[in-house]
Amino acid sequence: MRELYRRFGALLLLFLAVTFFLAVRDDVIRLYAVDMAEEYRSAYLPVEGWGASIAMRGVVRSSKRISSVAAFIDAHTEGRLEVVEGKSWEEIFAGVLAPPETSPLPDRRASDTWRASYYFLPKEDPFPDVFREMKSADQAFRFLKLSAPSGPRFIGMTVQGPEDAMSAGAPSWILYPFRRFAAVPLLLALFVYLIFPPRKKAPAGALVYPKWSSWILPDLMGLLFSCIFFAFPFFLAPAIFGSGNVLNIADGGIILTLVFWLMAAIFASILYWSAKYASFSLELLPGAMMLRTLGKEQRIPYIAIESAGIADYRPPKWLRTTLFIASLGSWRMLGHALLLSSRSDWGIELRMKHGDPVKFLCSNLPGAERIVEALRREGVNISPELESVFSERDDR
Repeated sequence: MRELYRRFGALLLLFLAVTFFLAVRDDVIRLYAVDMAEEYRSAYLPVEGWGASIAMRGVVRSSKRISSVAAFIDAHTEGRLEVVEGKSWEEIFAGVLAPPETSPLPDRRASDTWRASYYFLPKEDPFPDVFREMKSADQAFRFLKLSAPSGPRFIGMTVQGPEDAMSAGAPSWILYPFRRFAAVPLLLALFVYLIFPPRKKAPAGALVYPKWSSWILPDLMGLLFSCIFFAFPFFLAPAIFGSGNVLNIADGGIILTLVFWLMAAIFASILYWSAKYASFSLELLPGAMMLRTLGKEQRIPYIAIESAGIADYRPPKWLRTTLFIASLGSWRMLGHALLLSSRSDWGIELRMKHGDPVKFLCSNLPGAERIVEALRREGVNISPELESVFSERDDR
């Protein structure tokens, strides 16, 4: 079973690495400087340009009664103002209001160059109280006001979801809390797959499946596509549901996640078959066969074999028929139906005198003719169908 443990252990670690790399926070805080004097001037400046909407805006502005700056600020911030005080807030204001090139918050600055913005976590001091109030009031934006000897200063505070924060270029260490740890499970996955547990080598001269075509390439395909479909919900949940929680039941995101993770599980099943091929070896010893399969090792004396015949490994007939019927309604299904029907996988089934039959796949097993030669040599009854398979191979 070590081949199975190796593969699925590596897969689980890769899933953990994907989760660490893509898991995103639900809420982050964006701060930016607000110049109330500039806001005041912009509110009463003449509107320039052409068009009906521009003209209407000009009429509205010209009809406004010019108020004092203080009255404008009161009206502009009504219902959206939070007055703050304390040393922590003073440090926040100093960093956000400073010129970007001299700000002491370079690691928190967004990459969006339109406006210098800085990102923080809701749990960081001094934000928890304001964040809770905004959440309870169902508000995403507030003006923050701090009194100073030179006059009040203002900054804007926005609670952003992951999609908006990504668009604004929020620092990755703020948005992706576990990304810096993603390399650890990734390296562990490589270690588990390549080194631990030690791969059991097949005995010299034993029949084994080709390494590249039977398990290395299937392993790569299974691991790659499983991780791709496992990762899809982490991209889609923020864009569709505005949340980084891929298992959110309230908004139905869990349904989308389970659909993609089911597809990931389908590709992960490839690893089970590649583990079976990697574990297989067959020694043709004098008087007996030594068969090693996934989690099992058995010695099969030739004298205990009643007969040997063909084992059909093709997809079941009902599945092939169903696909052909489905292709009548969708031409895309015809290719799948033809592909499955054209497969000619076969194996050898050893019917035992006492006990259950033993069978294994031979269509991709180099040196499979040696099995029939050994059976003939030991006087085991071989079915005409099995003899014909090797006769055709000899003719080619």
